[in-house]
Amino acid sequence: MADFVDNEKAEDSMLELIDASKPLHVIYCGVCSMPPEFCEFGTCYDQCLPWILTNCPEVIGDAEAVSNAMNKLSVGDGPTGSSSTSAGPESEGAAPADSAEGDEVRYET
Repeated sequence: MADFVDNEKAEDSMLELIDASKPLHVIYCGVCSMPPEFCEFGTCYDQCLPWILTNCPEVIGDAEAVSNAMNKLSVGDGPTGSSSTSAGPESEGAAPADSAEGDEVRYET
């Protein structure tokens, strides 16, 4: 038989985690009036960025560390010498990579 959750107890425990006596302090962008965490998804991020860097740089984080991490990323077949267990291009339903255009390809069903 399934156990049922006592909603009243669950709500009480959640209310204990929230300090409702203090109001939340939310920062809104002076350019687009959205929270700065969402500016990058808006249409005017180029105008928002200087405002964010001046008024709440902690939202952006360490730009140099992010830039260095991005420079280390690459797109490729993965580390050399390792075999992947995920479905690759030759998985079920995909054409073999070495088949030339016009060659007959047979699929097992």
